[in-house]
Amino acid sequence: MKLHHHRFPVGKMSQIFGVSESGYYRFYNAEPSARTTENINLQQSIRSIFDKSKQTYASPRMHAELQHLGSTVSRPRIARMMSTNGFHAIKPKKYRVTIDSNHKYPIAPNVLDRKFTTTRSNEVWISNLTYINTTSGWLYLTVIIDLFDRKVRLVYEL
Repeated sequence: MKLHHHRFPVGKMSQIFGVSESGYYRFYNAEPSARTTENINLQQSIRSIFDKSKQTYASPRMHAELQHLGSTVSRPRIARMMSTNGFHAIKPKKYRVTIDSNHKYPIAPNVLDRKFTTTRSNEVWISNLTYINTTSGWLYLTVIIDLFDRKVRLVYEL
């Protein structure tokens, strides 16, 4: 009725649905119930905690956090509210070791031996390689720096 009161007379809709017109207006103008108000506040608390946890809290941890904050809400109710509002915990990816240090390949000698001072330009260059996961695949980035003036000499991406 609320959705269609601008197209049809409320009196006629009340007659068709078998409800009183005064009952409709009482319902339409009523203040939200205590439970509705509590649900709205609980939903805001859940959203705040969920965002602070970087979307990793499911209902058990959410329940523990809300209890810590002084709320007395059951875990099934929290799970129901999270599901209704589309809050689904994201599992962090498992850490994988990508470097094999126990290999039999030759290792380059440490020429610098932690002596990072130089007397002239282009005497010692250092570099680092990193990889970045993008939507179009892995991007490999290396930066080469001259130790004399600490300026970037070359940036290369592959």
